[in-house]
Amino acid sequence: MKTQTLVQGVLAALGLGLVATAADADTITIEPDNYVGLIGDVAPGAQLSTFRLAPPDGFVFHPVYSVDAGTWAPTGNRVFGKRPVTGEPSWHWNDLHEAYRCESRGDCIDNFYVFRVNFDVPTNRVTVQTIFGDSMTDGMELHAYNSSGIRIMRCRMEGWNDATYETGVVAPPHYIVPATFFGAVCGRTVSVKNCGGVEPGDCDYAVQLTVSRTAGDISYIQFGSGNAEGTYALVDKLQYWIP
Repeated sequence: MKTQTLVQGVLAALGLGLVATAADADTITIEPDNYVGLIGDVAPGAQLSTFRLAPPDGFVFHPVYSVDAGTWAPTGNRVFGKRPVTGEPSWHWNDLHEAYRCESRGDCIDNFYVFRVNFDVPTNRVTVQTIFGDSMTDGMELHAYNSSGIRIMRCRMEGWNDATYETGVVAPPHYIVPATFFGAVCGRTVSVKNCGGVEPGDCDYAVQLTVSRTAGDISYIQFGSGNAEGTYALVDKLQYWIP
């Protein structure tokens, strides 16, 4: 009991911790399979948007859609997507690092399309569900920001590791921001689909990434591939908690 109390105290000091109980918060789940086309204002206490480059040197927010991703979707066949772009899947959220540079430094050069959710009141926990497989070469990340636009959490799913082929085991996402919480697990595999090869890991894995803070100071989140090198990063389901 003393050990548990000490751990909880440390987490509280860092602004990190477990999800609030049902008495403290309402859990909101948005599932793209319940919509077709433009999603619009369906998220209580939150606004979904496509955060993207606006040439020559800025950014803009566009709507989010429910789009058909076929067997790529972790559940059902629809995921959150952006307005169709010639030559690129509408469900592919990419180059989160470029989006970060653009917003935080004003260095807006390379194209990016990032899934973003702004909360009317800061929240303490957000989860996105995605798919992970052998085409995920540069990894995916979920970022959390406070009301000042400072990135306070960064949950990363590393790129595909060939060891997964041999074992069928996927290493879970891990925090890389804040440094005091570096390496702590921030997600899990929830299901496996599309298996058909000779190796145990020749499958697609539905994975959840989560950012969680007892401080309740997450004002918005962004999700996408680490950069623009190949990972297909999609969002199948969004969950967040309203204090």
